[in-house]
Amino acid sequence: MKALGWVVLGVSLLLAGRLAYLATEDGTYSRELVVVALGSVLTALSAAGVAFLALFNDVRRMREQDTIRRFSGDTWKRQSVQVGRMQIPDVSVIRASNAGIEWTANADVVFTKFAAPRELAANIQEHRDAVLGEVLADAEARGIPVFNGDAVDIVDARVTLIRGEDGRKRPQFTLTPAPATYFDFLGTTANLDSKVDGGDTLRDIAQVSPQGVVDCAALPAMAKVGTGTVVVTSDERIVLGVRGKLMIASGHDAAEERSFVHFVAEGAEPRDLGLGGVYDPTETALRGLEEELNIGNEIRHSARVSKLANAGFFFDQLRWQPCFAFVARIDRSWNEFLHAAAAAQDTWEVERFISLPFDIHHEGVRSLLTGTHPDLVLASNHAAMYLWTALLYKHGFTTVRDQLSRR
Repeated sequence: MKALGWVVLGVSLLLAGRLAYLATEDGTYSRELVVVALGSVLTALSAAGVAFLALFNDVRRMREQDTIRRFSGDTWKRQSVQVGRMQIPDVSVIRASNAGIEWTANADVVFTKFAAPRELAANIQEHRDAVLGEVLADAEARGIPVFNGDAVDIVDARVTLIRGEDGRKRPQFTLTPAPATYFDFLGTTANLDSKVDGGDTLRDIAQVSPQGVVDCAALPAMAKVGTGTVVVTSDERIVLGVRGKLMIASGHDAAEERSFVHFVAEGAEPRDLGLGGVYDPTETALRGLEEELNIGNEIRHSARVSKLANAGFFFDQLRWQPCFAFVARIDRSWNEFLHAAAAAQDTWEVERFISLPFDIHHEGVRSLLTGTHPDLVLASNHAAMYLWTALLYKHGFTTVRDQLSRR
C-alpha cells in the first residue's frame, strides 16, 4: 500500500507540473522553473522506481530462500527431490544456491583436522569383505579396472547457529573428516542394498535412516565425501560427458539405449587440502577439473576457471554420501574447449563430450532433468542433483520450478 501511495503521489506531481507548464509562456522565467521542477520529479521517480525494483527482487529472493529451506527439510522426509515433473530419488537437500546467491552466502561449512579412521564392528567388517569380493570378481569378469584409491569419510558432523556479519543467525556445519579407502566404500555404503549369499543387506544390518547430516557420526560404515562440477563455457554451454563403457556406472542398465551423461564427479582425497591444512571440497572439485577435463591455470591446460560457485550441498541416501555441487565457468567457448579437452588425463572415463545450453528454458535441458530426453539420460541421481543445483544457481527456485512443471 505504501508503494501504491508513492505512485499516486508521483503521478499527481507530474499532472500538476503539466498544468503549470501549460499555464506559463514559452521563454519566460516561470516556464524554466517549471521545466526544472518537472525534470527533478522525473529523476526522483526514476530513482525510486529502480530502488523499488531492487527491493522487490530482494524480497522475492528472500522468500525463495525461505522456500528452499522448507523444501530442503521436506526432502529428508521424502528422501527424494520432487519439483514439477522432475524427481531425483534417494537424495536429501542440505543447502542449495538461488539466482546467483551461493549457498555459502547464508551458511558456513568448516572442516576440522583429520580424525582417526572409522572403526567397523566385526559383523560390518565381515559383510564388507564379502561384498567387496563379489564386486571385484564382477569387475574382473567384465574387464573393468578398479583401483583402491584414497577417500575421505565424515565421521562427525555438527550444526550450530552463529551470528553473521549482518547480525543475523546462520547455520554453521562443522564436519570432521577421516582417511579411508575406495575399497572401504565399495564393500559397504556403495552397495548398501547388496546381499551376500542371500543374507541381509548392510541397510538391514545397520537399521539406520539418516535424517540429517549430523547422523554421519552414528553411521556404522563410511560417509564418503563426493563432489560434482557442472562446467559452463563462455558461450553458455553445459559440458556433458558421455560415460565410457569401462565405467561401472555405465553398465547399471544394459537395456537403456540412450547415452548416459555425467559431469565432473570426483571423490574426495586426504590430499585435497585448503587453507590451514584442512580438507576443502573446492580443492577436490579443482583437481577433478584438471584430471578429467584438463582445466587449470597453466599453459598446458585447455581452459581456466573464471568462477567456481558453490551450487549445493546434499546427502545421497542410496550410498550415505555427503556431496558438494559446484558450477565452474570457464574462459573458453564450447568449440575452443572441445578441441583442447582431448589432452585431459582421465578422458578415458568418457567416450565423447556433448553440450546443451545452460538454460532451464531449453526443452532439451528440461527433458534431461525429467528423464524424457530421447537420446540422453543422466547417469545417476548425483548427476541430476549437480544439474538441478546449477540451474538453481543461475535462474532461482521459482523459475526452475515453473519450467519443470511445464507439459
